[in-house]
Amino acid sequence: MNKGLRFIATAAAALVIYILMAFPLDSGEAVLALLISLLSAVLMVRFLPFDSRLLNPVRVIKALIYLPFFFRKMIQANISIAAIVLQPKLPIKPAIIKEETALSSAEGRLILTSSITLTPGTLSVDIEDHTLFVHCVSKTGEKVLEPFEKRIRGISE
Repeated sequence: MNKGLRFIATAAAALVIYILMAFPLDSGEAVLALLISLLSAVLMVRFLPFDSRLLNPVRVIKALIYLPFFFRKMIQANISIAAIVLQPKLPIKPAIIKEETALSSAEGRLILTSSITLTPGTLSVDIEDHTLFVHCVSKTGEKVLEPFEKRIRGISE
C-alpha cells in the first residue's frame, strides 16, 4: 500500500477512535479531533503496517458482526468467574492448555489472542507459529479457540 493511502487510513482510524471515545462532539471538538488524528497519523504511520485487504466492506461487516459475539462471550465469562469467586471453596483448576490455531494471518492471530486475553478467566500466554498457549482458571473439555476462530477467519483471511 502506498504511503499516502496508509496515512489516510491511519488518520481515519484515529479519528473514528477519538469520535467513539468522546461522542457527542461539538464543532470545536470535531476540529480538535481532526487535528489530533492527523498528528497521530504523522507520528504513527511508519510504525503501523496497514493492509488494504482490511478495508474490504465484507470484512468490515464481519468485524462488526464479531463484536456482539465477543461481548456476549465476555459477559458469559464474567458471570462464570463471578460465580466461581463467590463460592467459599473457590473451585478452580488453573491450567495452561495448548491448542492449534488454523488462522494463517498475523492479524487473525492477534485478534484471537486479544479476544482470549480480554475474556475473563483466560489469558494468552504464548504463541509459537500456530500453537497457542492459554492459561485458564477452570480447565474444561471445550476448545477455547474454536468459537472465536471461525468468526475471526472471515475478518482476517
